[in-house]
Amino acid sequence: ASVLAEHWGSSAITAVKECFPDEVWHDWLFNTAPRRYWHDRRNHRRYMKWLGEQLGYRSAADWYQVTNQDFQDHKGGAFLLSYNSTVSAAVMAYKPRYDWKEWLFSVTPRGFWHVKAHRRRYMRWLADQLGIERASDWYRVTDNDFKQNCGQELLRLFGSPMAILKDCYPRKTWYEWMFVRVPVGFWEDPQNRLRYVQWLGMRLRIKRPMDWSDVRQREIRAHYGGALLLRYGSYTDLLTECVPGYEP
Repeated sequence: ASVLAEHWGSSAITAVKECFPDEVWHDWLFNTAPRRYWHDRRNHRRYMKWLGEQLGYRSAADWYQVTNQDFQDHKGGAFLLSYNSTVSAAVMAYKPRYDWKEWLFSVTPRGFWHVKAHRRRYMRWLADQLGIERASDWYRVTDNDFKQNCGQELLRLFGSPMAILKDCYPRKTWYEWMFVRVPVGFWEDPQNRLRYVQWLGMRLRIKRPMDWSDVRQREIRAHYGGALLLRYGSYTDLLTECVPGYEP
């Protein structure tokens, strides 16, 4: 021990590396990496390059597969603490020029979906994935579209595609009945029923209360009102409630 202290400052790693200079040494593979070793960003790059080789990664996109367990299994637990144990942060620091999508990692950073800018980035990406070209195309999006495109956490946060769209695009006027599924209890609110009938009247170009007499149930169903019709004994009951001056 006295020799180690005298010649190598009590560092077994320094002693081994000096005694076997021709070997390629990876400091993180020792029992404990040198003190303050992970304070040097150059060591971060050395470790990440080595880890990529161990995992057989050949492209930047391969890093989306990496998990916290991969770091633990390859002596990188202490290294990952430099990034608050956030895998995506470590990867993005290693390859900062790549256009990373945090939601494609196995775990998104804590609090990621609480930032509106991140939600909007995801929605722009999702639009590309689903081939959405116009705002009206969003009406056909379902829960499964989010789940199958790494958006299940976002969906859990807001509860429905409609709520996400209203959050990300608040200036757009959204019609709840045009979505694949209306919110639970939506038709219980008389104001929502009135909004729908007013919208339907504009779509059918109805100008006078008597014009509603020509409307048929099939037209209401064709205009997303099938679930609403189930609340009434007949569609004339709906019109009587929502159209001032209407007489069946």
